[in-house]
Amino acid sequence: MGTCDVCGKNLKMLNRFRYANGYICKECYKKASRQFTETITKKTLSEIQKLCQNNVDIEKYPHFEVTARIGNYILFDEKNNKICILNNRITNKQLSTPDFYSIEEIEKSEICSTPSFTKQELEKKYNRKKTR
Repeated sequence: MGTCDVCGKNLKMLNRFRYANGYICKECYKKASRQFTETITKKTLSEIQKLCQNNVDIEKYPHFEVTARIGNYILFDEKNNKICILNNRITNKQLSTPDFYSIEEIEKSEICSTPSFTKQELEKKYNRKKTR
């Protein structure tokens, strides 16, 4: 059946995963798909290799079990009280590994944001749309 293009392990018919240029084994697929949360069918070999090499953060929480999710952005492990923020290629414009946090870390954090528009600008926009 061939060998994994990343690690060279022998592939079996039911234990191989297709990407843009060939096939990889289940272990490499786990790394490249960010714990089975992302498809790899359009990724190139160099992208797959980079994901497999830069997979240090995933090893930080090897027992992360997805119990809930918000799209392809946030994964929840309610059994182990962990959260995974997927550094999505679409939002980051680059390949990067996901960030893992414990619930305790999240509870200690706060969200700070700066509005894009002032209240007056929003009211003006609203009133313009309302008169159309």
